[in-house]
Amino acid sequence: MDELKERWNLSLNHHSPAPLWTQLARELRRRIVEWSLPVGHLLPGEQFLTDQYSLPPDTAQQAYRALQEVGQVGYEQETGYFVAEAVPMQVVQVPPGSRVTAPAAEPDNIDMPSWLVIAIKIEPPGMDPVWYDATRTTLIVA
Repeated sequence: MDELKERWNLSLNHHSPAPLWTQLARELRRRIVEWSLPVGHLLPGEQFLTDQYSLPPDTAQQAYRALQEVGQVGYEQETGYFVAEAVPMQVVQVPPGSRVTAPAAEPDNIDMPSWLVIAIKIEPPGMDPVWYDATRTTLIVA
């Protein structure tokens, strides 16, 4: 159990105004992407997440439901949650001095959950801004 906690090492802030289920969903998705977990890879169970990260009841389930909404995670009764879709990543080198902003999804956009940042805007000094799909982009800050 300690090995599983050390491996996942999720960063949750119980004092943040962001709901814990949102933080958990983002952290799980970040790990799936960072580690390039293959489709079918089993994810930590709800009880493990609740116990190890001192989460209120249903928080892990709510996070997993959000990830299911965007197709990232699947669920099977006998096996639990698993990676349902690989997320191809675009790596972007951010020039020094650039301004990077990531607005949250618009409330009227029913195709995308509000907890997911959908766009990243990079404004390099002296150049026009460039928009990237935040669901498929990894930034490297120089």
